[in-house]
Amino acid sequence: MPHPNNIDAAHKEESMAEQKITQFSVPVRNQPGTLFRMAQILSEVGVNLSGIASQTYGEMSYIHFQADKDAGAVRRPLENAGYQVFENAAFIVECPMDPEAIRKIIDKLADEDVQIVRLYGTADEGEGARLVVCVDRPEKARAAFNRMGGKSR
Repeated sequence: MPHPNNIDAAHKEESMAEQKITQFSVPVRNQPGTLFRMAQILSEVGVNLSGIASQTYGEMSYIHFQADKDAGAVRRPLENAGYQVFENAAFIVECPMDPEAIRKIIDKLADEDVQIVRLYGTADEGEGARLVVCVDRPEKARAAFNRMGGKSR
């Protein structure tokens, strides 16, 4: 199965808070109960999810998530159950829920020759957006986010 290239990033309107996380991606057959089984496996070993998204293409789905444990604690139980697990460095980007703010992030990455390979997120009304930005060049992306202003926490 193809490797879902990805990483993530962190940005706040007034400051850039860099948070190193791991993005896990698991390709699975698109059938009822698959997500339940994965969640059950992770729950049994005490892994909590801090974010999750899925994409479906025909008979295949990709489950993308972040967790509160180290990569081995997440990878081993899933692989032991027969799942293929991909992982990448990640950043979470927090920004205003405004197309212009999101455009600026995209433009800055493009200026640095960074390809966005996946972008997903959520927002609350009156609050900012929390984006997971998956890119092909994590070090260049990190430098671009740092130049957007702010300090590491």
